[in-house]
Amino acid sequence: MKRNLMVSILMSVILVLMVTFTSPTYAKEAGLITSVSGEVFLGKDKNGKAVSFMKAKIGDVFYLGEKSGLQIVYFKNGRKEKWEGAVEITISEEGAVASASAKTPSVSESGSAALEGLRAIPNFIQEINTERTGAARVRALKEKTYRKYNELSEEEKGKVQEAKTIYNNMLKSSEPDDITPELFSIGVLSQFKLYRETMGLVKVALEKQPDNEGLKLVKESLEMILNKGEKEED
Repeated sequence: MKRNLMVSILMSVILVLMVTFTSPTYAKEAGLITSVSGEVFLGKDKNGKAVSFMKAKIGDVFYLGEKSGLQIVYFKNGRKEKWEGAVEITISEEGAVASASAKTPSVSESGSAALEGLRAIPNFIQEINTERTGAARVRALKEKTYRKYNELSEEEKGKVQEAKTIYNNMLKSSEPDDITPELFSIGVLSQFKLYRETMGLVKVALEKQPDNEGLKLVKESLEMILNKGEKEED
């Protein structure tokens, strides 16, 4: 009796694990969406919308409407794709493929050095949004949630200076409206909570893409965090 119960429990656990790790929710992350314009839908039923700074996962299907655009940077190889509608694409680890279409994206390389910063963007977005909502909002009102450059260790300062060099090199080879260099630098600086410097880069990125809704939300969240910190210092 007990043995049968244990077997039943074990099989239930195995079933849960199988469902969990074969679910699309847990699909491997392939890259970061750095820009969206027009109508871009996610999923075979088109029941979701693509937004800037969300992660693209292996097997994701995106539908771009007429006059729509989608830019993705892939974590494995630094490949940067810019797709323009109307087209349906399926994400793989190293790039997307168009379905029932001969369309191809414009492709460039971000470089392996940029990937660390780009991978940090989704966590940064989640963190600053948390600071302005829920229980963390109460905490944020009582303590400063960002740092100043002179508060960093020498090792941290070295990493920041290295990121600046990489950023300047990326600018030399990027298109005028490409915000990948800014996103890389934002990702690095955000890991040290240098939100003042991060805000400066967000503003530069908005000058390049003034209609980017994701950037506007980031700017709004940072303004709230920085304003709280300034009041605490007064």
